[in-house]
Amino acid sequence: GRFEDAEKLVRASIDIFDRIGVKPNSVTLGITRRTLADIYVGQARWQEAQKVYDALARDLAGRPVGLAQIFDANLNWAIPLVRLNRGAEAVRRLEKSHATFVKRVGENHYAAAEARGMLASALAATGQTRQALDAFTKAVPALLSRDNLSEGEGASTSGRLMPEFYIRKELGDAPQRIFRRVGFSGNHSKTIALVQSGAYQAGAVNYKVWENETRAGRIDPSKVRIIWRTPTYPDYNWSVRGDVDRVYGAGFTNRVKEALLAMKERSLLDAFPRRNFIPATNADYVVIENTAKSIGLIE
Repeated sequence: GRFEDAEKLVRASIDIFDRIGVKPNSVTLGITRRTLADIYVGQARWQEAQKVYDALARDLAGRPVGLAQIFDANLNWAIPLVRLNRGAEAVRRLEKSHATFVKRVGENHYAAAEARGMLASALAATGQTRQALDAFTKAVPALLSRDNLSEGEGASTSGRLMPEFYIRKELGDAPQRIFRRVGFSGNHSKTIALVQSGAYQAGAVNYKVWENETRAGRIDPSKVRIIWRTPTYPDYNWSVRGDVDRVYGAGFTNRVKEALLAMKERSLLDAFPRRNFIPATNADYVVIENTAKSIGLIE
């Protein structure tokens, strides 16, 4: 992989968060920091990865829901623990993660099996061979299952929030209880490719990405097709900090807003891509906030 490029991008994102004053206990910042640690894991940079994971655990200690969102979504944190001779700690935490997944989605779900497989590795590293073999044996059937669902980004409106809300509404349960495996590809184009390849059986994507991939000839309608469309909802917006008028002068917020609404240059709008921008208010997004709270995505 292009680890060096990925690290530069993630570090730039973290720098932006720091510059605008985002606090260390921010879940959004935490997800970005976890990505940096995951990049370190991919390069076997165990000490650096563990330093980030440990800092995340400290900074979000007072936000258990956010902490679970960061660590349960990706179990890479267990790998450096094992590599750095902290296997006993890895076993304790993975036992807790596995129990959480079993309670949430059931013993045979992919997420629970993945946690059990990671636990088996930690058990083996601590010399508990018999227990490790037992855990591996029980994890394998679910890990090999192909009855699964791929979603886009874990915090995406169109790739996670709305699909999960409507799956719960229309099918009566959480995706993790309906499908044997639920995964997050990281972006919508990759979700389409995963379903098209047969690696996943269904996926949730942004319609703009679907249209762009179709125009680019990257979608084979014999292998992947639309089965349902989400009702209309407010999505992307431009936001500014509450103190920009104080920092940049009175009326700055309105000048930015007017500049965006007046943008007519086709080359600029195509870069987003949008035909034009329209006014929006915080009230427009109350429905998004309430939806996120209803499925436990935010506190």
